[in-house]
Amino acid sequence: MTEKPTPEANLTEQDFYNQACAYFSYHAGQRTTMINYYIIVLGACLTIYGNFISTAPFACILIAAFMLIVSILFYNMDLRTKFDVKQSQSVICEFEQRYNVHLTHKKYALGVFSNEDLMYALYDDEFHNDTEFKSLRKLAIQLSRKPNSELQSAFDSKFDAFCGKHTEYHPDILKKSLTASKIPHLSASIRNLFFICMAASVLGIIVAAAIFVFSIL
Repeated sequence: MTEKPTPEANLTEQDFYNQACAYFSYHAGQRTTMINYYIIVLGACLTIYGNFISTAPFACILIAAFMLIVSILFYNMDLRTKFDVKQSQSVICEFEQRYNVHLTHKKYALGVFSNEDLMYALYDDEFHNDTEFKSLRKLAIQLSRKPNSELQSAFDSKFDAFCGKHTEYHPDILKKSLTASKIPHLSASIRNLFFICMAASVLGIIVAAAIFVFSIL
């Protein structure tokens, strides 16, 4: 008796790649939509709170408490969608590296997702705190402001040695990163937004409670 082929036997790498891209697109869009809804709810709550804080402080306590609960709920939902986005991104990275389109020794590599972590390493705090990188960065900034042959010679010597230790980056990309600004991570920015709103909600509860207590004394 001939065994029936499994559904996977008829699928190609293109099918799995398309599935990962669709999965990424869906959850990335879902994350953006969720943040938009959160901002709308937060804005409505802040407007109501500001209009009634002096006349109905007890109601404002409830509104601020609601803002706190909503912030916690949306933060947890964002953690979930972030996981889904990263999950699909890791699959796409696997395809990109399989077809050798990551940054190694290439100036314009096509691996968008697989190159993301490498590029962030060049711009975020972790790489900028590297002593050798900071020294190179200082020289590069000095050269951009006041070029001279002595500085150029010192920079070239240090830069060549640095490139030898970090062969995963193309030299042109490394050189560009020396004078570029740091790039904040989206997840960190979203997390900070939620934490600030949570703190503001707690402060709102305290302020409204204080006004309510004074109003009944």
